[in-house]
Amino acid sequence: MQEIIDFLSRLAANNDRVWFNAHKDEYLMAKAKFEAFAMQVLSGIRGFDPTIGDLDIKQCTYRIYRDTRFSRDKRPYKTHFGFFAIPGGKKSGYMGYYFQIGVGEGYEGCFLAAGDYICERKIVEMLREDIDVDNGEEFLAALASAKTFEVDFSQALKRVPAGYPADKPYSQYLRLKNFCLVKLVAPDYFTEPGAAERLVADLATTRPFISFVNRPIAYEAEER
Repeated sequence: MQEIIDFLSRLAANNDRVWFNAHKDEYLMAKAKFEAFAMQVLSGIRGFDPTIGDLDIKQCTYRIYRDTRFSRDKRPYKTHFGFFAIPGGKKSGYMGYYFQIGVGEGYEGCFLAAGDYICERKIVEMLREDIDVDNGEEFLAALASAKTFEVDFSQALKRVPAGYPADKPYSQYLRLKNFCLVKLVAPDYFTEPGAAERLVADLATTRPFISFVNRPIAYEAEER
């Protein structure tokens, strides 16, 4: 895994097409190592969440090439490798399990996540209603299960939306516009022995949360 981080560090310092093309073999080696590791993790996820199904690696990983058409950041390449395992593949609309090996601070670097950072408005509204009307305690228990993760409030509303109580134990979570749990980690999380097993064990703690947030998505799919 150290080879992956070393390559990404060099890419971050030389993020242009000339350098990348000259070091394409290094990229392909790093990509192969990442995908082999990701396959171990995917197998482990199936062990605690069979709804993931029979995904292949292409359904869980991303191209390294950035889409710069509508971005002020014109760097052509990502400086991370990401993995997202969800039922039906990463374009299915469900929420799932993510991890990233990267260089940089915060979400540019290494982290684990569960859920999704972009949620449809209708799904958010259904989740708020689900939490408030019937299942606030279940939602809090799901968060407690994933005790080493934090709820991402970066895009949350400043106040509890109108029509919802502001004095319940779960009220702050009604402000969420995206339902995502995050665990920032240092690079040695991936480079030290037992990384795949450690990662699977951490993601397994988020299974109750994933089950909760995917319920309205499944209901919405059935209604179509």
